[in-house]
This record gives sequence, structure tokens and C-alpha cells, in this order.
Amino acid sequence: MEGQRGNALGAVRPVFTDCKRFLILRKVNFKKIHIRYSKNPSPGGCAMGNLVISARLVNTTKPMQISAFTLLLLLISFASVAQPYISRLGRFQVDQIKGCAPLTVTITNANLITVGECTGAKPCLMNYEGLGPPTQNTFTYVYTMPGTFKLSVLYQSQIGGPDDIIITVLPNIQPNFEIYTCSSNRVSVKVTDKNYDQYFIDFGDASPVIGIPFSNNQVASHNYAGSGNFNIGIHGKDLSAADDCNALTQNFQALAVLPAPTINTLTSLDATSLQLDFTAAPNLQLHMEIAVNNAAAFQLFQTLYGVNTTAVPNMVLDQNYYCFRLSAYDPCTGGNTYSNTICSQKFSVTAKNNS
Repeated sequence: MEGQRGNALGAVRPVFTDCKRFLILRKVNFKKIHIRYSKNPSPGGCAMGNLVISARLVNTTKPMQISAFTLLLLLISFASVAQPYISRLGRFQVDQIKGCAPLTVTITNANLITVGECTGAKPCLMNYEGLGPPTQNTFTYVYTMPGTFKLSVLYQSQIGGPDDIIITVLPNIQPNFEIYTCSSNRVSVKVTDKNYDQYFIDFGDASPVIGIPFSNNQVASHNYAGSGNFNIGIHGKDLSAADDCNALTQNFQALAVLPAPTINTLTSLDATSLQLDFTAAPNLQLHMEIAVNNAAAFQLFQTLYGVNTTAVPNMVLDQNYYCFRLSAYDPCTGGNTYSNTICSQKFSVTAKNNS
């Protein structure tokens, strides 16, 4: 399997190839850290290849082994710091080239290779959106709408046109997420949004904000010191982008023990469908289990979240009866707290001639 050769950070470029190349090394400098990537075949076979990453401070000789996930979080933390971005011809730099609307961009240095330009004596013409007339010596601009823009600077001494840099302004999307209550005052959070490269979670108890990368399994868990109400906020951020996107906040109640849900009614909708109505505490992940023609051999039928009713189709009600129960599932421990059990009735209808 071959991985990406580029990286938005611009400094780290690991390359992973197939198992025929059993050793791949890439050594880079990232601030004050040397990082080495190595992919070795595992004892059980090349397909199980392990990614070994070692890092050491530039001024030390003692290496440390870190996981790929830990390295990614390390790079995320470095990337969160505003960086200078250089224009196409290298004449000026800006503090941001990407972020959510409204995005503020500042030209932090207009004389990377010149002296005395963009001053009162030698003014420059700036055009931030490529539309309308340029303005003179305007070093800060706020982009209010999403889009891709060319920020250009025309120098008096420059021959061949202005220098420029591309600015990308993203829609300011609050990321959706689900909160799952665990026992012992714990919580599991699943980010369902897929718009950003990384997500930052504030669990609302003054603990450090946690960053997680974009993936197919964007989850994080947290232990609270005690029961109570907390506001969990999550915002997204792209790599090499400003940390300015809005957070979505949801209320959460930490609990010592998961409360059992209650099934209130089981209703026959037609000859092949049933409906369960139930009551459950907020933020519980519910597992609905079913048993056919008995009330003991239950199997997982459906996972529910954020609802209090569900339809069960494709039943054969004239030949079987069905029993149901719900569990408040604890994603932190894998445990279940069960509700009451409720069963349907088996109906047999025979036509009778009264004549």
C-alpha cells in the first residue's frame, strides 16, 4: 500500500510502499526534532508490516519510540501555530493562507528580498480579492465569504507584474458529533463530521483540549472527576490553516451508573411490522435485542441513538412471536444495563361460516 508523498505541513514526507520494499527510511527535521520512519516486515508476514517511528531532540542522542498516532498528534500541535507563508515570487509573507470565514489575513513582512518598499515613501498596491481597485499599503484584510482568492501586491520597483499568494476561505461549519454516556462519570465522543483535517474537543471541565485527526473512527473518551453537567465543545481545523472555525457545543451529564431504559409499548403496525416505544436518558447508546419464539436467546438487532421509538419490519407475525429488550450500552467498558422484556403475541386467524 502506498501512502501520500505530500504533507500539508510541508516538512514531513513519509512514503509507505508495498511489502516488497521491506525497509523505507525518510529522515526529516521538524523544528527541534529528528524523525525517522521505518517499515519492517513483522515476524508473522510482510502484510502485517509495522510502522516504526523514532524521534530524538536535535541536541540529544537518546532516541525515543513513538506510535504513528502519537506522531500525528505531535505534528498537529506544531501545525496549530500560525506560520509565515511566502508569496509566489518570495517578496512578502502573510500569517494565514487558509481558514474559516471570516478570515483575517495580515501581510507580516513586505520586504523579504527588498528594502524600504510598501512604506509612505514607496507605497505598494494591495488587492486582496482580485476584484475592484487595489488599495495602498493595506496590510490587514478580513475575508467575509468562502472562496479562493488571489492576494496580490504591486511593488514600485517590481518588473513583470505583481507578486501574489492564494488565500482559501472555508465555510464556517460547526462539526456534528454524538455523545455517549459511560458509567463511572466517563464519556465517549464520536465526531461524525468529515469536513476538516482535525478536530479539537473541549470536555468543559478545564482539562486540556484534545485533538484527533480525520479518520474513519473519530472518537475520544474522557473521565470526569465526578458527576455533573458539562458543556462539550468541538471545532474543526485544516492543516496549514487558521484555528478560527466555530465550535458546536452540547450539554452532557456525567453519571456514576447508567440508568436502564424502559420499553413502554409494543404495537403491531400490520401483518409484518412492529413498533417499539421506549423511554431512555439522553446520550445513551441503545442496543435493541430480539429473540424469536422465546424470551431467552436474545441477539443484537439494532443500535439506536437519540430516538424514543423504532419500527421493526419483516416480521412473520402469524407464525412467530417476538420478544425484545433494550440495553444502555457502555462504549467505555462494553457493558450493558438492560430494560424490561416485552413480547408480541402469535395470532392465528381462521375463517368461519356461520350459515
